[in-house]
Amino acid sequence: MEYKYKQIKNFLDQDTFNKIQEIMLSDTFPWFFHESQTLDKKDSFFMGHNFYHGHQKNSMYYNLVIEPILKKLKPNMISEIRANLLFKTKKHMQSDFHLDKTFFCKTAIFYINTNNGYTLLKDNTKIKVEENKLLIIDTKTYHAAVTATDTDRRVVINFNYL
Repeated sequence: MEYKYKQIKNFLDQDTFNKIQEIMLSDTFPWFFHESQTLDKKDSFFMGHNFYHGHQKNSMYYNLVIEPILKKLKPNMISEIRANLLFKTKKHMQSDFHLDKTFFCKTAIFYINTNNGYTLLKDNTKIKVEENKLLIIDTKTYHAAVTATDTDRRVVINFNYL
């Protein structure tokens, strides 16, 4: 089965992106520990930050970081928005293949920093991690996050929306 996906490079104008990247990669941005990247809890831990969870804004950074992306993405409804941080590993480590939601919606992954990690679709398509790129897939697309070996961290913002 081949998955449909869309990649948009240089999704935001450079000034807007630079502001978001500066916030997200700063040493004052709050990250929270999560035991596993997927629901079955068989893969490794990660650091996360919920921007939108439980049908409400959940971060003081929502307006600064998320609003400029939503203005361009133009969702009708938001289910969840969260940032994910995976630390550098000696060799590429892959999360389990997973679906973000059990109901149909779109998943968008916005890449904050360029590195040699990637997003792997179950049909073995590798999506390069390039800063200021947006990847859009539907929630029926099994995918996995793969860590970077060349930078200290792989940072993305994950949107689940209609």
